[in-house]
Formats: sequence, structure tokens, C-alpha cells
Amino acid sequence: MMAKVVGKLRSLSPEQILLGGTIVLLAWAPLPFGSNRLWSMSLLSIWSAILLAGLSIDAWRTNRRFALPSQLTMSAGFFGFVIAWAFIQWTTWTPGFLHHPVWTLAAETLGAELQGRISVNPASTLHATVTLAGYGALFWVAFNLSRKPGHAFTIVKAVALIAGIYAWYGLAVFVSGNESVLLYQKWEYPGALTSTFVNANNFATYAGIGLVCASALILRGIRPVLRSPTRTRVKVVQATEIALSGHGIYVFVAFGTFAALMLTGSRAGISSAFVALFLLLFLMLRSRRMSRGRLVRVGGAALVMLLLAALPLSGLVTERLTRPDTALTENARFDVYRLTVTAISDTPLLGTGYGTFADVFPSYRDSTVFTPSYWRKAHSTYLETVLELGIPAGLALIIAVAWVVWLCFTDALRRKRYRALPASATAAAVLAGLHSSIDFGLQIPAIAATLSALLGASIGWCTELDDAKTRQNPKSRIDKDVSAMGAGPPTRQ
Repeated sequence: MMAKVVGKLRSLSPEQILLGGTIVLLAWAPLPFGSNRLWSMSLLSIWSAILLAGLSIDAWRTNRRFALPSQLTMSAGFFGFVIAWAFIQWTTWTPGFLHHPVWTLAAETLGAELQGRISVNPASTLHATVTLAGYGALFWVAFNLSRKPGHAFTIVKAVALIAGIYAWYGLAVFVSGNESVLLYQKWEYPGALTSTFVNANNFATYAGIGLVCASALILRGIRPVLRSPTRTRVKVVQATEIALSGHGIYVFVAFGTFAALMLTGSRAGISSAFVALFLLLFLMLRSRRMSRGRLVRVGGAALVMLLLAALPLSGLVTERLTRPDTALTENARFDVYRLTVTAISDTPLLGTGYGTFADVFPSYRDSTVFTPSYWRKAHSTYLETVLELGIPAGLALIIAVAWVVWLCFTDALRRKRYRALPASATAAAVLAGLHSSIDFGLQIPAIAATLSALLGASIGWCTELDDAKTRQNPKSRIDKDVSAMGAGPPTRQ
């Protein structure tokens, strides 16, 4: 038995090993509290670096060159600028007039000379910078691996299945009493489903991404039926048969992630997931043959079905809306936004150092923010990013990611086939982006790593399709969906 396993491992190509390593990383990331701990963040960064090194070694061994697509040049430039600027914030090489005033105050208090920096907490800045670089490495690995047919959809399928496993685990814990997170007694969100995450809102984002990926794979299978001119009743029967027979595992995943999402009680997470699902439906079903009226009717039917499915699980959301402690926290959040803007105005260009919000905010906190006792996040990823990096670098990071999402969106719009990958990546990014405007899901490593892999896979596969098209007759259509993903891009439709 062991000899067979060793033999199979030896028969794997370097790309297959790297793909397996990427999937293992995505499967591991949600386990230790969403990897939202110093050691687990560091492990993900190291893991991503190893995958990048393996990719580089394989490219050197096969004499293959990495080519950055022209459409990614701006994002790559902005991302590199942010990494460089965060490193400058950490270093002591900068002139004294750029250093944060806290270093002068600390030197006067201690009566000793201190090496000043732009960052108020160099250790946090260095760690946050390395973590961000790890996401970039994972994106690049997924991008290059997905240039080979089949690998891109393998990543989407893996994300859906992994999220389904964590969702069903969370449901099992919830049914059994919902008193623990892994081996620990719950200390946050006692009435909400959190699976292996501490924060219910963060798990809502992660479960929503899994739901989007599973839904995209189901829609990919039943899309021809939904677009057919047959009667609605016949289409429903045919679509149901195809979904249950050929995509039953993803129906199971979709059911689990949807139920888990509702039981988190996260109002913003659920709302963002619904927006993402409707965007996915639009991107997957739109065509010249489907009129706007039919698309509206399909969307309306989907809305009714979602609301009916959500109704039995909506009690927790209603309970959270009426809880006094929740209302106080939500009201304080807007005061935190106001104080964060004030902090940004004090250091608009230089920032306070990437990853230093928790160190900076206490000096701005006033009596309006009286709960909870300690704010580690601004509950708005965008405001926190701008505070820490400064307005130029903060906007550069936001634009770098937004441009990649825009590329996925336009890919989903312009393709007649192969829409599932860019559509799922776009919807997942919109879900996380919307929710992170009033929370911090994108700052949780498991979510950020998953989204990096999805975006990288989408851009990589669509780039390969475009490159293949330029190598073929310009009149040939390359976007034919191949049922057997092991085959290369087709030469004719």
C-alpha cells in the first residue's frame, strides 16, 4: 500500500505538486481561528514563499520565463510600491523629520536615545508587510498554475469543498450546543455559528465565498437548460435533475454553507452574500438570447427562493438586531470611523505604519467609544489601510486589488463560455469587499488567502485563453467550454 502511494507521488509533475501544496494551504488556513494568530499568519507566509520558490525552481529547470500580462502591470506596480513603502515605514534609514512623534516622546520619557521610524510599532509593520507579500506570492502561484488547463477549476472546486467542510463542521458544533471553538470554550459570539473562526462576521464572509463558488459550479452545469426556450416548469425539472445527478456534491456544499451563513447572524455578511449571489447569477446567465425581462424573472424567482430558504434560519439575525449590547457596539463603530478619519488627518501622507491601528487608536479614543474595552480593528478595512499606510499608499493598495477584480468582471462579461471562473472570483471579491467596508474580513488571513488564490486562478486562466486565441486564427472562437478539463484550449468551436 505504501509503495503504491510513494509511486503515485513520484509520478506527479512539479506543477501538480505545487497545485496540491496550494490546496493544502487553502484547507489549512481556516483551521487555526482563520489563521488570525501571529504563528499561523507566519506559517501561511512561509508556506506561500515555499510555493513561490518551488514555482521559480520549476521555471528555471524547464527554462520557462514568467511573463506579466500587460493588464496586470498597473496592479503589480501599485502592489510593489505598497510593499516598498511599508518596508520604508519599518526601517530606521529615513530622516528624522519623517519619524512619528511618538519616538521623540518616548526618548524624552526614557531619557535615552531611540532610533525613530515612521511606524509606531516596527514589529507589527514588518509582520503585516510579510503577510501582505505572502498574499501576493499566493496570487502569483495560482496565476501561473492556472495557465494549464484544469488547474484553475481545480482551485475553485477546492475552495467550495473546503468551505463546505468547515460549514458542516460548524453546523455540527451548533447543533451540539455551540459551546466551543475547536478545543476551546467559546469566549465570543456564544449564540452564533462561527465554525473554526472566533468572529461570526468573519466566518460569514468565508462561508459566503464557499457558497458563491459552489453556486458557480452548479450554474455552470445547468446554464444551458436555464437559457433554453422551453417552458419554465420543464427547465426547473431538468435543471434539478442535472444539479442533483452531476453536481450533487456542490448542492450539498451550497446547502451547508447557506445554512451556516444564516446561523452566523451576521447582517452585513448575509446581505453581502445575497448581493454577490445576484451578481453571480447575472454574470452567468446574461446573453443576447436571454431578454432583460427573462433575466429579471429568473432573478426574482431566485430572490423568492433565497428568502424562503432563509426564513426558517432568520431568528438569530432578528435576535441580534434587538440586542442592546449589539446596538451599543454598532453605534460606537461610527464613532470609531470618525476618530480614525481624525487620525488619518494627522499623518495623511506617511501613515502610522502598516498593521499599527491597535497601537495608534487608544491615543485618539474618547468617551464616545465605551464598548468594547479594546478595539483591535477599525471595522473598516479601507479606513484602517489608509490610516496605516497613508493616503497615497493606502489608495494604491485598494486600487491594485480593485483593478484585478475589475479584470475578472470584464472577463465574465465578454466571454460566451468559461464564465464560471471569472464570475465566481468577481462575486467572491465583491462579497468580501462590501462586508469589509464595515468590518475586517479581508484582514483575516484565511479569507485573504482564499480570495488571492481565486483571483489569481481567474486571471491566469483567462490570460491563457487570450494568449491561445492570438496563436490561432483570429476568426476562430476559443471560448468553447470543454467538458473534460484535461484537454487544452480548443482550436475551433
